[in-house]
Amino acid sequence: MSTRDRQPQPIGRAFARGVLAAMAMSGARGLTSNLDLMEETPPETVVKQTVPGLLSQMSPGQRAAFAEAVHWAYGGTGAAVCGLLPTPIRSSRVAGVAYGIGIWLGFEAVVAPALGVRNPQEKIVGRAMLALDHALYGIIIAGR
Repeated sequence: MSTRDRQPQPIGRAFARGVLAAMAMSGARGLTSNLDLMEETPPETVVKQTVPGLLSQMSPGQRAAFAEAVHWAYGGTGAAVCGLLPTPIRSSRVAGVAYGIGIWLGFEAVVAPALGVRNPQEKIVGRAMLALDHALYGIIIAGR
């Protein structure tokens, strides 16, 4: 393995790729929400359950924009962490999908309980949509 293969991707570039991936996820979620395949998007759930006082001071459009901005920041941060992995691992689409789904499962297992966030996705199809959009995230952050 060459020295170049072990060097992490520049963190800023990885963060930007994660923000773009989170934006793509948001588009996919807009479709699944409008088709009633998902009860509520995770960013909406998180901000609603963690900062209700702040949200009460915002218009509906501002609340939606705030939830998206939080999601994009989380997606960027997750991709920046992925950017620290060696190139052969982080550039693999399979590893990207595993990483994307791992981010989701890690959020549900660790972050959500720590924040006291209850997941409203009770329908199996909603859970499947979350798995698919996190796989999309992983594919995008692993892209070349």
